[in-house]
Amino acid sequence: MSNPNIIQIKSSAELKSMSYIAEICNIYIECFCGAPYFEEFNENEIENQFLKYADNGILLLWQDTETKKILAFDAAVPLSCDSDVAKIAAEFGFDKSSDWYHADLGVPERYQRQGIATSLVNELISLISANKILARTQKDNIKSKKLHLKVGFKVIDGMFQSVKRKRITGEIKSDNRIFLLYIKENNN
Repeated sequence: MSNPNIIQIKSSAELKSMSYIAEICNIYIECFCGAPYFEEFNENEIENQFLKYADNGILLLWQDTETKKILAFDAAVPLSCDSDVAKIAAEFGFDKSSDWYHADLGVPERYQRQGIATSLVNELISLISANKILARTQKDNIKSKKLHLKVGFKVIDGMFQSVKRKRITGEIKSDNRIFLLYIKENNN
């Protein structure tokens, strides 16, 4: 890793042994239970997702070098690992066997605007061997869109997904997610 704050987790066994699951769950809940998502999650759901990221893709954690506390995360998997996204992507000409999906990025509000998200996404992109990387974000998530555009993603016109989830109010509601694409200039 080029940045001493970034840790790459290479397996679910490593993730479990490092005891980072609780910190990741807290970050995830803080980032996605608030605006603009207001979604409800349980720790088992989050843990299972991150164990899959560690085993099937790339999982990066941002660790404070002094306190050793985990402050943020970023994850990507081959497109084939997310059947819902892969189905939509196939309609737009993506190849689930070779393209990747930038699946999760979480940086709590108090750590934003410090370059953490940009560093994590740039490191993640450098580690992905695929030429095309697809990302998805809630259509009203201005911060996420700005970050992705800043690092070189482009919004894919007409590509969206309606996501139905339980909200923190207890209601089941749908919202629209947009997709963005990063194409590597040189895939060597």
